Amino acid sequence: RLRSVDVLDIVNIIGRIVVAGSSRRSAQISLGDQDDTLFLKAKKWSDGNVPAWRANSNNTVIVDNFSEIADNTLFWNNFNGGSEAYGLFNRKLSRAVGRTKEKRVDNTIVGGNPCLEVTLGNKESCNLATIWLPNIRTFDEFIDLSSILYKIQKATALLPHPSKESEAIIHKNLRLGQSVAGILQATDEQRAWLSPAYESLRALDSSWSKHLGVRESVRLTAIQPNGTLGLVGGTTPGIHPAYDRFYIRRVRFGSNDPLVEACRNKGYPVVPEIGLDGAVDHTRFVVEFPCEAPENTPLASEMTAEQQLEWVAWAQENFADNAVSVTVTYKDEELPSIKKWLTNNYDTKIKSVSFLRYSDHGFKLAPYEPIDKSEYEKRVKSISKEEIILKGVSELDDDGCETGACPVR
Repeated sequence: RLRSVDVLDIVNIIGRIVVAGSSRRSAQISLGDQDDTLFLKAKKWSDGNVPAWRANSNNTVIVDNFSEIADNTLFWNNFNGGSEAYGLFNRKLSRAVGRTKEKRVDNTIVGGNPCLEVTLGNKESCNLATIWLPNIRTFDEFIDLSSILYKIQKATALLPHPSKESEAIIHKNLRLGQSVAGILQATDEQRAWLSPAYESLRALDSSWSKHLGVRESVRLTAIQPNGTLGLVGGTTPGIHPAYDRFYIRRVRFGSNDPLVEACRNKGYPVVPEIGLDGAVDHTRFVVEFPCEAPENTPLASEMTAEQQLEWVAWAQENFADNAVSVTVTYKDEELPSIKKWLTNNYDTKIKSVSFLRYSDHGFKLAPYEPIDKSEYEKRVKSISKEEIILKGVSELDDDGCETGACPVR
């Protein structure tokens, strides 16, 4: 007889096999019950070493009513830094509504993708695209980009799939996940575009689906965590603030990636990966980049957890009809206010949420680490300004979920 933690380990080990050799990627979400003791303790390193393969999954509890978890001491004890804090998935709300201000039933939903910005049926895949909101100049430009991305995504959803079971559910739902990055960095005017842009997208789906002779999409929009992807457009990720004014950004590479040696030669610190079990992994290397957030960028260090949750609820109401992937950073003294906010709002406003202690969270090489200005300037000064000449093919060895919503490795 398999226990839940045995199933967790089996699928995590499969994920570890997938990434063997460091040229492939793997991210998983593991959904468990709020009364499953073994599951809730699976990443509690304060009780002893946690197997390294358990880093492969974002462990999340299915909670349809917050009252089910409000007094669960085992769940909340994971928030004290001795464990990975588990996320929450409101499957009941996900099935009942698209955006939280409108009823849109989808009873095929059983889970979601690894970061839980897209809710999915059994064997269904996600279909994502991103617009960098702060870089868009006008509402008309936003609509033009949204329309182009929509048509690409719709065509992708209609493609055949190697698995006929997957093809059946994909073609039934034609689920899309058009996302927006840099929301907190955008202006009030730009954020005001999102609700009418969704209405425009819904109208386009109606007319374009009729033109193609196919079903309308069951869902159209989401908010991705946008880890590495957000950097391409120079914005903050998804609905997240910047981590701090000055910080270290860590990026994983396979050990044989030519960028590792190039970064080392330029003066960037390069260290081997360290697993959840404390073992050093020389097949993957971590490069540390000093970063400075642009002026007037909201910072996680200056926002309360409650303020972050309010933004999640806003995005879920105004734009995302799938879900909003977010990692709310918190300080220990904020736990009572987090519980109070969730008691009043979770059941009707939140489809998914993850949490990460702002500091002292227990992760040895976390994707983000705050530093002061002098440390930032010291690191910048040590970096060579010479151009990187790359010989070979480089591939970033991460999955776009570096904010903590997906596994922090």
